[in-house]
Formats: sequence, structure tokens, C-alpha cells
Amino acid sequence: MKRIGITIMVSIISSVTFAFDYPELSDPIQQKFLNLYLSDRNDLYKEDFFSPLKTEQEWSCRISRNEQYKLANLLLSKPLVIENELNTQKKSDNTSQDETTITNSNVRIIPMKVECVNGKIMGEVKLRIEYDSLLDQYLKNSPNQTRVISKIHNITLSSGNIKDGALIGTAKSFTKLITQLKIESSQNEEKKEFSNPIITLQMNYKDDIGNTALFSEETDFYLIGGQIKNLKSAFVEIIDKNHTRKTTYKNNYLSMIEPYKNGIPHGDQLGYLVGMDDKIDLIEAALPSSHPKLVTINGINYLETHLCVLEGVEVDQFPCLTDDQNKVHP
Repeated sequence: MKRIGITIMVSIISSVTFAFDYPELSDPIQQKFLNLYLSDRNDLYKEDFFSPLKTEQEWSCRISRNEQYKLANLLLSKPLVIENELNTQKKSDNTSQDETTITNSNVRIIPMKVECVNGKIMGEVKLRIEYDSLLDQYLKNSPNQTRVISKIHNITLSSGNIKDGALIGTAKSFTKLITQLKIESSQNEEKKEFSNPIITLQMNYKDDIGNTALFSEETDFYLIGGQIKNLKSAFVEIIDKNHTRKTTYKNNYLSMIEPYKNGIPHGDQLGYLVGMDDKIDLIEAALPSSHPKLVTINGINYLETHLCVLEGVEVDQFPCLTDDQNKVHP
């Protein structure tokens, strides 16, 4: 089963904070991260919060560039890609229909608070991380073979406690993304370039087990027109040394549950649609391999769809069985 349709969304942030409907969470790890976000979110809107430092500190320990990256990655929920290293991402079925390339440049890892004990960095660490990214998305399956080019300046303020080269407790990161966006259509060579930069603010958390959470307050713009304000919440939980599970919400609505193995989609990928109760027959006829059904979670009615992925490859299999022949359940 292929995902159908395409929506290009970008995000802007106003200087005014908005109240959202938050997800009702039964998972204690997810609730822990949501509580942290609610206590921290107003800091994102403080004036000059992301302004350049008036005076940059020196590293208290003389560490190499690679060691700076390792230290930053202890705090970040996603690894910082090495400068000028090309990162190519394809669809989960390993086809080249949709492809994204990401290149980082001008990476700066600036110490704001770093203590050196016996030649090692210990205690509370605060870093300012800045870099530029070129994100090139080629959407061959879109109606007009759309290409989206994003030039992004990333400013991240990260903090956490380090002991013996490991994170202790929970690290948090405030991020501001400044994006120049251009959309091209190969069919009629139409181009659309946004003259004003698009600003996105995010909160990221990571605990010392490896569980992570992302909260992004967004105003989504659609190519077909219209906009809506949303809170996107994404939680990645450690199942064991090889397996993780990603759960995504939009506002208070569950959106997706995706199991992974070694960082690759693996198992029954579940999608959730609201307000589609009367469309189940239509979806089942158009996409029989999605095996849609109606479910109720926390008092909300959803249409649940299935996509079986084994080691990153989509397969037409239901129930979705992994290599150990156990059903993958959320």
C-alpha cells in the first residue's frame, strides 16, 4: 500500500503563544516529556532568546572537532550530521520515487557553560549550536513532480548534565529554524519562492535511556490553499537495544504509531484518521491492503490503517509479522 496524495507544509511562529488541545497520554514517559514542554514553552518566545552571544567563551577543555560533535550529540535528540556530509533519504520501500538530500555547512558548536574536571568535561553543559542546511526534496510521485528546496539556518540551545562521557537525566534543546523556501514544478517550470523567511520554533527532549520527544508549534500552509495552527508532538521510545516506537500526535489527536528496528521502519505502521467513519468502505475499496477499521482511543473515534514494512521494505501482508513471527502491536 502506497501513501497517496501530497501536502507540502511549512511553519511560522507568531510572537504570541497559543493554547492548544494537548494529547491525553497514558504512557508515563510521554507524559513526563509533555510536562517538561508545558513548563518550558514560554521561554521560546522570550525576546532575544536566540540572539547571538555578546561574548563567546573558550572551551575549558581542549577537545577536538570530533569530540565537540560527540558532546553535542549527547544532548541532541537527533545526531548532528558532520559538516558537508551528504545525507540521502529515500522512501521506506527503497525506491527512488521520492528522494531527499540534506547537506550541512557552517557548523559552529559554541560553549555557553562547560566545566573541565581532570581533563574531561563533567557536570552541567550548555551549548549553542548553529549550522546551515540545504534540504532538497524531489517528489516524483506528486502531480507535477514537485521539487522543494529549503535553505535552513538552525540555532539550537542545548543543555544537560554529563558524567564520564554520558548523559545523566534529561537534556533539553530550544531550536529556531529560519527557512528560505522555494517550490519548483517540472511540468510547467513553475516556481514559487517565499520572499520572507519562515520561522519555526521547537522543543526537543532526550533522557539518558534514549527516549526522545519533539514539540513543534506550527501554522501549516497547504499547496491547495488554507492554513491551520497545530501542535505536533512526536515521541520515540526505546523498546530494547534494537527496537524503538515512534508515536505522533497533532494537537490532541493520535496521528501515527511506527515501530522501528535499528532505525529502519519495521513492523505494522499504523495511521489514524479523524472524521472518516463514513469513508471506511471507500478507503477499503481504493486501498484494500491498508485493512482499515474503526477504533476508539481515549474516547476519540479513528479510522485506523495498516502498512506492513519489514526491514524498510513495504510488503502486502496482514497481519504484519516480523522475522520472529510475532505480531507487532503498538
